[in-house]
Amino acid sequence: MQWGERTVIRAPHCLYCEVLWNMDCYILCADGYAEKAVQEAGLILSGHGLVPAFLGLKAGWIRGAAGGRVSAEVLISQVTGEEGERPLPDALLLAGGAECGQYLLADPRVHQLVQQMLMADRPVGWLRPIYYPLLDLLENRLMLCYAASGTQNKN
Repeated sequence: MQWGERTVIRAPHCLYCEVLWNMDCYILCADGYAEKAVQEAGLILSGHGLVPAFLGLKAGWIRGAAGGRVSAEVLISQVTGEEGERPLPDALLLAGGAECGQYLLADPRVHQLVQQMLMADRPVGWLRPIYYPLLDLLENRLMLCYAASGTQNKN
């Protein structure tokens, strides 16, 4: 290398940016979501060239636990069910927080969406702090589904 010559150092994740540009990632939020975890996830994803959309249980603003808010860009009813206007996303993140977790637990569309994602072999993640009863309920339902179908759980 000579004086004044530029070198470009690429991080390993840059090799996958072309793939990420075509991906749809949703962050499912409900009132009382943990804002810090959602912000961190957004920063990490945008650092990889992926801008997630906020998925809401209802239209309008979603209120965070610390007073912030985000707008629901996509509604869960547009993704789930037979009349889903939008295809399943390539990845789904569920926001944490106790109040948010209670809303997610109470809505059967959330369980249906998570099951559809897992059946389609698409990743589902939970942002911290996780509301553990939601995980327990989903795990029990998935175990019943796997036991009934005779397939093994994939990690």
